[in-house]
Amino acid sequence: MADEDVQTRTDADSELAEDDDAAVAVTDSPDDDDSEQSEIDKLKEEVQVTTEDVGTLRKKLIITVPREAIDRRLSEQYDELSHDATVPGFRKGRAPRRLIEKRFGHDVSDQIRTQLVGQAYLAATEKEDLKTLGDPMIWATPKPEKGATAVAGEKLVSVQEALELIELPEEGDLTLACEVEVRPEFSLPELKGIQLERPKISITDDDVDKEITRRLATLGSWQPIEEGPVEADDLIVADVKMIVDGETVLDQENAEFAARPQRIEGIVLEDLGDVLVGKKIGDECTVEAAVPDDHERESLRGKTATFTFKLQDLKRLLLPKLDSTFLTSLGFETEDDLRAFFRTEMEAKLDQVINEALHNQTQLYLLENTKLDLPEQLSVRQIDRAVIRRMVDMRTQGVPQEEIEKHADELRTNVSAQVPRELKLQFILDAIGEEQEVQISEEELNAQIAGIARQYNRRFDRVRDELAKGDGLNSLYVRLRDAKILDRLIADAVISEIEPVADDDAAAKKKKKASTVSPDTEQADDYADET
Repeated sequence: MADEDVQTRTDADSELAEDDDAAVAVTDSPDDDDSEQSEIDKLKEEVQVTTEDVGTLRKKLIITVPREAIDRRLSEQYDELSHDATVPGFRKGRAPRRLIEKRFGHDVSDQIRTQLVGQAYLAATEKEDLKTLGDPMIWATPKPEKGATAVAGEKLVSVQEALELIELPEEGDLTLACEVEVRPEFSLPELKGIQLERPKISITDDDVDKEITRRLATLGSWQPIEEGPVEADDLIVADVKMIVDGETVLDQENAEFAARPQRIEGIVLEDLGDVLVGKKIGDECTVEAAVPDDHERESLRGKTATFTFKLQDLKRLLLPKLDSTFLTSLGFETEDDLRAFFRTEMEAKLDQVINEALHNQTQLYLLENTKLDLPEQLSVRQIDRAVIRRMVDMRTQGVPQEEIEKHADELRTNVSAQVPRELKLQFILDAIGEEQEVQISEEELNAQIAGIARQYNRRFDRVRDELAKGDGLNSLYVRLRDAKILDRLIADAVISEIEPVADDDAAAKKKKKASTVSPDTEQADDYADET
């Protein structure tokens, strides 16, 4: 059989580039928890890690995987393939190592690279005893996009994108640089016997008006405005240029955004709405803004960016009129019938509204009684997580998409007022969830997704797919878990029932501050502010 092997080697070598269909897929190493942790434990002893503070609750890690660890992984994989791989011209398990490496080298390299990036990061964080938040962002040089005018250079990218850019070195060590956010350390307050007040809430005509307007927004349509002028929240189509230090970093035609504060290329433009309002199609305007210290491109951090906008198109959301034709299409004879329907529906949800008010008070108690300092300048990722959580909250309530997007823009730009409170609250609830081992089942998660689908008259699978993008599913899970935590705290609380505050007193007491939960009704939010 040995002679037969020798006779077929030349043919086998020539077929390497042609018989891809015959190639054995590179088999994964055992991926059970014990095997995974064993590999991480080995790497923990081997990797070299240096850490650097690059902001409050944010660290930069430089992780070096020694050549010996890479070679060991390659050798183990090739040994496994030598027993299982089928190479034309050779019996199973009889192909020489040289041929195995030549035939499967690319696949093996990709697999080892993927394993090492993830496991080396976990080994490094365990070695440094870091309690991290979410996935890291990895420094890499993206491939140039077709027609892109942005300045090339290394930037922070997601793990998935980094795996497409990082190559396993043929010689020497593998070095990774990443930035990660870490959890703050703090003590929880007393969680039993929280003093709460249950408000007596009734539905007012004003509440009904707001609910009708909210529902009509789901039936509105964006209509082109021929000349202008621009009004707040209009949809703008414009050519956008971003210049930093005399260099054009962004040059995009027909960019679409709303006439309100926006975040473009990771930079907050707080005055954009004010600058655009009153402009007409064809007008140009300029806005300057500081590049944040955690911008994905290190070379731009701390500098001033100049944005130039040339308006090309303008659209405005128009709500349907409550005329007889429209009312009939909804199944109502008169506007009074419509109002009566919404009032009945809202009154049926009063228990939910009252429970939301108790949630608000419980959250305020946690915020006021937990010593936890946050940085004044939050990272873009921290802001994005808070925005996604709030958007998921509003979707579960059936809030129109236009209103959700407007609120998201406000959150992204009004960082100092709202996001720090939400982030602090999330840290607290995370700690309580871990301490009390609060979990959400797959059935509970799917039931909530089905509820969202009904609110928007959408298919379950479509809604789930949309939530799966951009961390929406995780945010929904956290929302459900947080609600369960708050319900447990309320069950152990001391609750007294009170009359609602009179309107004039409420106006005097109410102060402008960010709500820590999603709005259900104005009364619930007002009550949270008053407490």
